Amino acid sequence: MYDRIIFKIVGYNFAIILFLLALKTILFFLIKSKKKTFKNYLFFSESNLYGTKDPNKKKQKNFQNILSVIILVLLLVQIFLVLITAMFRRKIEP
Repeated sequence: MYDRIIFKIVGYNFAIILFLLALKTILFFLIKSKKKTFKNYLFFSESNLYGTKDPNKKKQKNFQNILSVIILVLLLVQIFLVLITAMFRRKIEP
């Protein structure tokens, strides 16, 4: 019974992660930046944020950093839930 609840949570968590990842990708390509690298896609560095002169771009980059942290935390929760379910699953005896 608990397995079903945990797998429902994992399913919803996965859907949220995919939605946030799609949102982050769209926002990344909408920012007009000179260097669009994978490193910047994952996380904008502090020097990149301080070097940005436009306050709107700075807010967008900061928001994308927040999205990256949220996605990372949700992935860690996902991994934790799957491991807990696999570790404590009891075998059904006939």
